[in-house]
Amino acid sequence: MTESDIHYIVDIYIKLESVEKVRAMLLKIVQDSRNQDGCMEYELFENLNDQSNFMFIETWGNEAAFENHSQSDHIQQASLDINSYLAKATDIKRYKYLKIPSKQLNTRNKSRFCTLF
Repeated sequence: MTESDIHYIVDIYIKLESVEKVRAMLLKIVQDSRNQDGCMEYELFENLNDQSNFMFIETWGNEAAFENHSQSDHIQQASLDINSYLAKATDIKRYKYLKIPSKQLNTRNKSRFCTLF
């Protein structure tokens, strides 16, 4: 992970009666997207408390790579295919990584997953 990477969290809410059908479409998006230039990470999650909510967590090498992804044929087609199954508008959030210099990390309380502050 570098400071130039751009991270996206995309929340999608599907009508309950369409969840099974759309899940397969979303999994196909993951397969196609992982092969694109600039894709560092592309994961799909399903909310355990709300089965109508899916979330993509994506990391792209730069904003141009994400823009190319957004305009790709498979994303444009998926948007058309999924649009009628949406319960509400898709929410796309964009983040940048804030690197903490290693000197500032408190290494005394480290777990294997994260540094505890």
